[in-house]
Amino acid sequence: MFRIGGAQAVFTNRIGGHSSGTYATLNLGDHVGDNPDTVAENRRIVDEAIGRKVVWMHQTHSNRVVQVRPGHTNAPVEADGIIIDTREFVELGLTTPAAGVMVADCVPLLLASDDGLLVAAVHAGRAGMVTGIVREAVLALRKLGAQSGKIHAAIGPAI
Repeated sequence: MFRIGGAQAVFTNRIGGHSSGTYATLNLGDHVGDNPDTVAENRRIVDEAIGRKVVWMHQTHSNRVVQVRPGHTNAPVEADGIIIDTREFVELGLTTPAAGVMVADCVPLLLASDDGLLVAAVHAGRAGMVTGIVREAVLALRKLGAQSGKIHAAIGPAI
């Protein structure tokens, strides 16, 4: 784990899960043909390792950014960017989930406000970049109160 702004971030690799064959071992993608039960177990491994539930996306190569709300953390979000306002979860006494993004030849981008109260995960593929996925994520963070010039970013590994 490392810090970006006031938030914690992590990038995973493929080591340490239960998938086999082409998907060995920590495959987190439920859309590639791996056994769904194995993918669910791999995702539980990540949840346990970071100490919170990860909210995943069904990534669509779009510029759609969705805010994850309390009570809506169990199903993947149809988007290429997800934002979590930690204040909503804290006010309800809930553990704040993590925002997850999966990539191969696209780029994972993690964003956080200076105070860490607002976080985002962005799937920055070619199509999303052309239609402004990063701009949309930054605008959504700013709408929630992140200050210009105080949004931190981490670009993760990709092919």
